[in-house]
Amino acid sequence: MPNDIGTFVNMTSCVDAKLPKDATIENLLKVLLDAERCAVRVYNEILDYIWGNGYRTSNLALAILHEETEHEAWFEELLTDKPSGHFRRRIPGENPFSKFLKT
Repeated sequence: MPNDIGTFVNMTSCVDAKLPKDATIENLLKVLLDAERCAVRVYNEILDYIWGNGYRTSNLALAILHEETEHEAWFEELLTDKPSGHFRRRIPGENPFSKFLKT
């Protein structure tokens, strides 16, 4: 594990989310969707690396993965105007996965 955050971020191979030159809502949503997809990939890799090495650490990484998956679903739904199919909510904005993080 590197000692500085810059090196760690570069290890993810995710590109920085930057405002597109043609800054339409659709293009901005595409940039954000790509960023969330990269985050989902990175947290899957983190889970593969740490799974079984600590219950709390694994659960925290899993909760973050679920959050990133939810963000991915939001942007996909906004772009396609259709349900993403990732999960089902009882009410708008409900987060079905990380309730255990709330106190």
